[in-house]
Amino acid sequence: MNRKFRNMLGDNHCARGFTLIEAIIGMFVFTVGILAAVSMQVTAINGNSTARDLTMGANEAANEVENLRPLDYMTDDNLTEGIHGPIQVDNYTVTYNVQRNALLQNTMLVNITVNWLERGAPKTMNMVYIKHDTI
Repeated sequence: MNRKFRNMLGDNHCARGFTLIEAIIGMFVFTVGILAAVSMQVTAINGNSTARDLTMGANEAANEVENLRPLDYMTDDNLTEGIHGPIQVDNYTVTYNVQRNALLQNTMLVNITVNWLERGAPKTMNMVYIKHDTI
């Protein structure tokens, strides 16, 4: 360092390093940043778990719609009026309620309900399907 610059800062300023207080403050700031990143990761993992469970519930409801779609409107026992189920698939319980002529003549309203537990709390998802009688 040249002499002119050293005189501007003062001679005793150039030879100093970090003090213990500065090092402790730096470690504290670093620790707070790491804790915030860990907290963000935990929140992201919980959000992904919730999204996975909801997607799986929607898939189970869609599978039930696909099972009911080809059935005969008038003669199949799975399409009689009333509540059907429960159908257990892994952690999901599927039930469906059939109402004939609920909206229009020759149609049935099928309300599919999927229940599951997510971290001990009960969760529910509904899907509505309208099946019509082909004329």
